[in-house]
Amino acid sequence: MQEKEKDTLEETRIEVIYYRKNAINPPISIFEGTLEQFLMLPRIEPYGKVVGRSCVNDHEAIVEVRTSSNRHKKLIAKEIQRARD
Repeated sequence: MQEKEKDTLEETRIEVIYYRKNAINPPISIFEGTLEQFLMLPRIEPYGKVVGRSCVNDHEAIVEVRTSSNRHKKLIAKEIQRARD
């Protein structure tokens, strides 16, 4: 059974998708890595400097960023698993 789990992990990759919370049809960006790694970033492109973080659950978080125009935006970040290409 451990071998089967290992094969499954090798066939998937972990990514974080993130987008603006209150935007209509927001563009979705992708970070290759775990939610924990994403939350350690000092800046999130193309949005700006991270000023706050809040975990919703183990696979979702809200991140507040300050843009270059000094506005604050909230982003939704969700960790997902995808099949490798």
